Amino acid sequence: MPRSRSPSAGHGRCGGTRAAATARPRKPALKERNELEAIESVILAAEREVEAIESRLNDPVFQTTRFAEVPAAVQQPDAAKAEVAALYQRWETLETLRESAEASG
Repeated sequence: MPRSRSPSAGHGRCGGTRAAATARPRKPALKERNELEAIESVILAAEREVEAIESRLNDPVFQTTRFAEVPAAVQQPDAAKAEVAALYQRWETLETLRESAEASG
């Protein structure tokens, strides 16, 4: 019975590990560079939105005059805070990409 062989078996290939080991970090694309430049203002706007939502929820007038909206409004700060956290994570990712590209020359 013939023995089956993998495509790279016995051919002295490492399955592309050499290319992965010597690969330089990629440079941020133009879209990513533009996103990095603008992300701080986007984060600040998202944080202001969180503050506005929380302020509205803490407003006694809102709670008494628009009490039917309160249950839905209570969920808004969590969603807005999650968006802010995602923006910070994206900022960190873009900044890491930029730094690694600069370090590699």
